[in-house]
Amino acid sequence: MDTGNESLVPKEKIIRSEDKSRMEFFSKLHSRLELSITERKGYKNLLAVPKDRPVVIASDHLSDITLETVIGEASPFRKVAAAAQSTHLEIPVGGRFMEWAGNNRLYPVSTNEETKHQRQAQHLYRVEDYEKMVEAMKKGESMVTAAHRPEYSGHLPHHPGLSALTLAHLTGAPIIPATVDIHASPDVIRSLVKDVKGTAKRLIQRNRPQASVSFGQPIELEPIPKEDLQLLERFINIPLRKTLTDEEKDRANAVYQKMMQEGETVMLALSEMLPPEKRGKWGELTPNDQSSSEVKPSTNRY
Repeated sequence: MDTGNESLVPKEKIIRSEDKSRMEFFSKLHSRLELSITERKGYKNLLAVPKDRPVVIASDHLSDITLETVIGEASPFRKVAAAAQSTHLEIPVGGRFMEWAGNNRLYPVSTNEETKHQRQAQHLYRVEDYEKMVEAMKKGESMVTAAHRPEYSGHLPHHPGLSALTLAHLTGAPIIPATVDIHASPDVIRSLVKDVKGTAKRLIQRNRPQASVSFGQPIELEPIPKEDLQLLERFINIPLRKTLTDEEKDRANAVYQKMMQEGETVMLALSEMLPPEKRGKWGELTPNDQSSSEVKPSTNRY
């Protein structure tokens, strides 16, 4: 990845897939209320993949403004869509506004009802959720999704998620890792979006946190058939796991282990674009250190 400062992207390098959309406008508006983007890196990686081939943009989720920032920054180069927590779109007024502001290109991922009001809500792994995204990607949309569950500790979590990997396997699209490195204290980063008064104060005082946005090199995956992903869904869902034969359980676990190793590759790519203190365990690993030991599936990782 070119690590030089690319804050001033030459206009001749930007060949838009569409005119500025509502999704780009509102994502950038919200991002700019919270952050001052002072550095952009790796935009050439968004241009490296042919326009007629969609990509999966796998973003870190170390703040509540990260995904919108990535959507806004990627939009000049790609026709962007995004995965969204299902319960956000079910809010009577706010959900409808989100759908309109997102050009009806926000696709719900099922949420565990018991955790839907928690800041770190648990997502359910259902292949069906991704089928509408797959159809959208066939029509030229590139999907932004989190590479891991929301994390507010200040560093990347131990476990990758399955969302970006699933989309890549269902479509054959490459994954482009993306990060938003916010130059502020962990307390300020955790307060972004949630602390409206704090946001207003920083905006008035012209003291918004500065941030660097980075896009990594495309990651290609060896295909996993849809039927294997559906088997994995049953394996992860404990009640449904009882319906699997021992042979199916072994096959599903092999799929899970493979996807976890692929997820580790994505997490390592994210860590390389973040400062050491935000890398978590990934700062201590290299691709040769990736785990091959069995990891028990957990529904709070997706």
